[in-house]
Amino acid sequence: MTARPVPWLSGSGGPSLRIAEATPVKRALVLCCAAFSAALTACSTAAPPVSLAATMTSPVDIRLNWTGTDPSAAGRIIEFATAADGPWTTLQFMPVRQDSYVHPDLMPQTSFYYRLRPYYGPASTAVTVTVPGGSAGNDSKDWPSPPPCPAGRRPPTPSAPAPPPPPT
Repeated sequence: MTARPVPWLSGSGGPSLRIAEATPVKRALVLCCAAFSAALTACSTAAPPVSLAATMTSPVDIRLNWTGTDPSAAGRIIEFATAADGPWTTLQFMPVRQDSYVHPDLMPQTSFYYRLRPYYGPASTAVTVTVPGGSAGNDSKDWPSPPPCPAGRRPPTPSAPAPPPPPT
């Protein structure tokens, strides 16, 4: 059994792969492994760095601008937090070509933290959910009756304040 180099893997200055008795099945296995390895390398390639900058446009508005893009991203998500470690709140989902966002009406004397991240792939198909029951969920359920008001009192109405309690 003689080991021989595989021509498409050697000669690149790096290590060469040698296969003993390179049968068609072994060659196919090696090709499959090489393709899988190349795919993993492509998936693990880091996206270009994104530079995010914030500018106060008024005492309570911030404009965010960024450069850099991940060509495989479907879009971006801009998020903010009031603490460096979160929790993070999504401000907007944006197309990948958008390069700015204005966060308006901020609370004075509050620190804000921002981050921008890509999202990948298409959205799933829609799922329909129908809630059973009457309008706004007020169907005929067996809800308990409210307790009666004490003697001499009536419940307040939205347009009038509650009457003062009777003297004791």
